[in-house]
This record gives sequence, C-alpha cells and structure tokens, in this order.
Amino acid sequence: MADFATGIREHQYYLDKEGRLFFEGAPINDPWTFRLFQRNLEVAPDGRYVVVCDGEYCYIRVEDVPYVVTDIEIAYDSEDAIDGITLLFNGGYRERLDPSTLFVGEGNVLYCKVRKGRFPARFNRSSYYSLTRVVEFNESEKFHIKVGQKPYRIAIKNQI
Repeated sequence: MADFATGIREHQYYLDKEGRLFFEGAPINDPWTFRLFQRNLEVAPDGRYVVVCDGEYCYIRVEDVPYVVTDIEIAYDSEDAIDGITLLFNGGYRERLDPSTLFVGEGNVLYCKVRKGRFPARFNRSSYYSLTRVVEFNESEKFHIKVGQKPYRIAIKNQI
C-alpha cells in the first residue's frame, strides 16, 4: 500500500505470539529481517508498531506483544551464582534481561520489558521453562530470581 500524498510505500506484517513473522500470509524466516525489525521497532504516532526501512514504513500487527523470547543464556560467576541472563530472539537478536521487569500475565505467561523498558516481551514455552529452572520461591510465598546475588520478585500482572 502507498501513501499517495507522500509517495511513501507502506507494508503490513504480522507477528504471532510464538514470534513468527508473516508478510501477506507468508512466513518470513530471514534472520536479517528479524534483526532489523527488532533493533529498529518504534511506536508510530497512531500507536501502531513500525519499522522504517529505506524510507518505507513496515507496520507490524502483533497477536500479543512485539518481542518474543525464544531462548535464554544464563551466565554464572565463579561461585555458581547467576551473573546475568541473556534473552535470545528470532534472527539472532540478543539482549540482557533486566530481572526487575519480569512479570506473569494472563494465562500464566511470563513477560519482561526490553529495549530499555520501552517494549514488552513474551517468553515462549521453551524459554519460559528454561528460566523456571532458576526461579526460587521464598517463605512469603513470592516467586523470585536471584541475579548478582540480588533477589528480583516476579510480579503478577495485577500487582504491578
């Protein structure tokens, strides 16, 4: 589609809740495209997600949220404590987890914030189970994760 007043072309993409990207119903599996979208995603003035590429607008409609964590890497310090967690996304995009942003949403789905807290990210089933291996439960019946020896409570959506 084109904006004939400006001559700028617009493209419509769709991201499902598992992190699969589609253009006109066809799956996009190109790692470069995923990285481009994940590094450059913005929110347009009308609230839609958009990536501008070569002067063209690529709007992305999302089933749930614009980022889906597909795997994690856990780094340990010399004392076997968690030093940090890296989030992995389709296309090779990576980002360090800010554990203070973890929360559980509807359907017990785990989320966090990415891109300096600007966007929500959903953990897919595999990454969720990987992270739950290091989640702890304390005496006050709260789930948390320790990173750098500091416990971070995992909030419940209606408690944030």
